[in-house]
Amino acid sequence: MKQKATVYFKGLHALRFLAALLVLISHVEMIKAGLKITNIYGNGTFLAHALEELGPMGVSFFFVLSGFLITYLLLAEREKTQQIAVKKFYWRRILRIWPLYFLFTFIAFFILPEIPFFEHYYFSPLLKDNFYTKLAMYIFFVPGFVLAFFQTIPWAGHLWSIGVEEQFYLIWPWVMKKLKSGHLLFLVLLVLVISIKIIIFIFVKYFNGPVWIKEIAAQSKFECMIIGGWVAYIFYNKLYLNFVNMLERGRVLIVLLFFVFSIVWFIPLILQDVQHIIIAPFFAAIIVAVIQNKKLSFLEHPALIFLGNISYGFYVYHMMCVVLCIKLMPDAINYWCENNDGGTVIINILYYVGSFLITIIVSAISYYLFERYFLKLKKKHSVILSGR
Repeated sequence: MKQKATVYFKGLHALRFLAALLVLISHVEMIKAGLKITNIYGNGTFLAHALEELGPMGVSFFFVLSGFLITYLLLAEREKTQQIAVKKFYWRRILRIWPLYFLFTFIAFFILPEIPFFEHYYFSPLLKDNFYTKLAMYIFFVPGFVLAFFQTIPWAGHLWSIGVEEQFYLIWPWVMKKLKSGHLLFLVLLVLVISIKIIIFIFVKYFNGPVWIKEIAAQSKFECMIIGGWVAYIFYNKLYLNFVNMLERGRVLIVLLFFVFSIVWFIPLILQDVQHIIIAPFFAAIIVAVIQNKKLSFLEHPALIFLGNISYGFYVYHMMCVVLCIKLMPDAINYWCENNDGGTVIINILYYVGSFLITIIVSAISYYLFERYFLKLKKKHSVILSGR
């Protein structure tokens, strides 16, 4: 049997995991608030703001990275076979995303609500309202509609981002089939999406349009995936080589990271809704910089490869695991920390480190006992293999 071509970019496993980790870090304080535990969520301090913004930043990076990788693979497939096998593309998405997504949707709707341990003081009692409508929204990959029309599903609200990706990739292979040459298609798509959103925001703000339209538009960060895909096209076709080669310098990577964090933490409130568009090109440049920089070999450490492999599960399970960590913390430790100097710092270190470790354990079990079976099936539908 002829061996399939493989595309592998060093360092991206580590970046994928770091993005998932940012989301976990940002959600710990929010979950503590939901469990009525002392927290700094939304208290107006810079630390609270910095932590809260890590989550959206991590998700936006996921979107850019996803757009970059999948577009690159589709370009490689088209060059090799002179076509894009859309049916195989859909099978690959189904086998990678659907099993874990639907498993956790089942857990969130039918198992966690039956365990008092996981009760959210505000959202849990509301779960039964419009229950089957919410479930249908999750089943049909529009979980973000639940956030727009109802209240979040406890410990599963973050699945909105997976819904956005699946919506985007429903049409993206067809777009790539139409791509002939040049940047025009990417530019047109980007301008089209941004223009539609501007019209929606103006309609809601100045013409009293329904807020749910704005909510859905704000969630649908298709721009990030388009920008990621556009940069993949540039990188694949070796365009703007002087600029691309400049990105391999370590100093450039540091400057890019500085700009990202500066934008995320200090952007004016009026620009909050377009923050992801502003930082997406920086994220795309960081991806290329990591690929190009040969001095970042430590990102290929086996531990980081492992964490990258389980990053999808890490993202899906992390909220449930943070609750597990907080609830399983022995009362004796909580009591000691509440009654001793420095106890607040110690208990929070335990919460963050414990959440990290529990999420890794649960994600690893899920990966090796559940997800890997479907990943093996996915390879049968791959024209170009991704990864090692």
